[in-house]
Amino acid sequence: MLSSDNANQYYFNLRDTLSDDAPNKVKFIKVYSLLNELFFEILDGEKQLFSNFFTSSIFIFDRFKFPPELIRNINKVRYFSNQLKRNNKLYCSNDDLIYATQAAVKAIERLSNLPVPDYLSQYFRADLIFHWKPESLGGEDKIIKEIRVVVKSRKKHEKQYDYDDAALLCDSDDFGQVNVILKDWHSDVSKLLWRGAVLNLFDFAVAGNNNSDNNSATDAENPAEITLESTANSLVVLEPDYLIDVTGIAECFNSTGSNVYLYFLKLFIRTGTSYPLVVGNLVNSVFDEMIANKYAGFDSALKNAMSFKPLQIFALMEKDPDSIKLLRPGIAKHFKNLMHITSNFDCRHISIEPSFISPAYGLQGRLDAMLEYDDDEDRKDVIELKSGRAPSIDMSFRGRNNYNVKTGVWRNHLAQVSCYNLLLDSAYSGRVGSSQILYSKTEEFPLRNVPNIIQNKQEVLDLRNWILALERALSRGVYSMFDSFTTKQFGKRPSFINSEIIEFASCYGSLSDIEKKYFHVYVAFLLKESAAQRTGSGGSVYNKGFSRLWREAIEEKISNMTALAGLRINVEKSDFNTFHIHFDFA
Repeated sequence: MLSSDNANQYYFNLRDTLSDDAPNKVKFIKVYSLLNELFFEILDGEKQLFSNFFTSSIFIFDRFKFPPELIRNINKVRYFSNQLKRNNKLYCSNDDLIYATQAAVKAIERLSNLPVPDYLSQYFRADLIFHWKPESLGGEDKIIKEIRVVVKSRKKHEKQYDYDDAALLCDSDDFGQVNVILKDWHSDVSKLLWRGAVLNLFDFAVAGNNNSDNNSATDAENPAEITLESTANSLVVLEPDYLIDVTGIAECFNSTGSNVYLYFLKLFIRTGTSYPLVVGNLVNSVFDEMIANKYAGFDSALKNAMSFKPLQIFALMEKDPDSIKLLRPGIAKHFKNLMHITSNFDCRHISIEPSFISPAYGLQGRLDAMLEYDDDEDRKDVIELKSGRAPSIDMSFRGRNNYNVKTGVWRNHLAQVSCYNLLLDSAYSGRVGSSQILYSKTEEFPLRNVPNIIQNKQEVLDLRNWILALERALSRGVYSMFDSFTTKQFGKRPSFINSEIIEFASCYGSLSDIEKKYFHVYVAFLLKESAAQRTGSGGSVYNKGFSRLWREAIEEKISNMTALAGLRINVEKSDFNTFHIHFDFA
């Protein structure tokens, strides 16, 4: 929290800014600069890296539970300030300046609990309106937070900007038939759809009742009741009951961008034992040991880690005998860094490798560690351990809409943690908390903050949708993807993948027609089996695969004899240290 003395100083600085003779534009930018200073002062002492105001504000909004209206106001101030810096023709009114000052004052009050002094509150009005609004913020239409729909038909809507908007006619349990307008780049998902496809839609605006402008996607006999339009904050999930592993999605991202083909290439390339892989496994096991036992020494932790998966050690000895000598000193460096970091954890409880599934976002994954706190039940911090080389703290990435964020983490690690944020969003309503990559090999800011922003979530879900659509295409006999597995056609990838592409292309290209047909049919068969295991094979209302876990109520499961009811844990006969639990019928 901000001290009273420092809060008063910020109030004084805002008063002086308002009374200055400078133009409103200059004063507006100064107010925004004060917000920057305020937020970075609050974060002073945090052990994770915050590269700019954008990432720090997301963390502060989350940690101090800023109300949604204040978050929107501060974001508008940030957006307008950046535009004022780039565009000399933009006009800044007195109301705009007061609006920014009011947002800053409320932030100071929130972070210090010091009441707003009269010399500032006298400027504020209840009817104050921020006259300038960026188009991306949209209007004040009602927002549907989440709705599941089934696609009935699709058709081009109209062209705006650089994208073709797409219109869908869908069925929903909530509203009957609805028109869904996918605007801007959201329309890309329409290329993946088929009749009967299930979509989970998040944060869609209610654009109004059905009218003549929406006839491109209406049913004459039973027209849609409402029209929903995607917004800048919308998420679209294709077939959400089909869970895809977080790691597979993250591996499709690299410094050059993203490429869904990387997911499929790894399905067909054998991976062997390597020194970095063994080190990574051992460091993860050592990390788990240190969390479970804060007094664990290096020797005992390493011994337990090596005995957990001993075969990988033998495999490495056979492949690269000299590297075995490097294991102990190499892991010792990681242990030293981890000891310093874990000793500063001030949480109530740390869950080691908790697993999550999300039928809302179609994801499943396992975190390295999740931190929980006594003073805030909603706070869940994510720690993802990485034993490889850390990037520069100035590492940044450019998103789909050319937004640039400096994070200090590798792009695939950012994608992985963004998926974890979605998993926790799904599991804990109202969850707050930070997300961090822990680079155990480096001493320069080993904890790197990953901004929990909607753009990252949109990009990983978009990639997930492509994985699902291409798996479905392969299972239905569309094999043209394999012809693109060449160094010329594969697309964006890290350079070390080239050898794997060449290996696949050489093998695939040498197959006879009958061998290639066998390969295609076998791949389709395996993907159909995988889909059946996850969501059911059809033909029976009871056959929902793994998804019956959430698609059936407990009463249905008892009736279908797929769940045992009336069980009670027998504590005396259970051994929780070995995960042996004894149940008695109640």
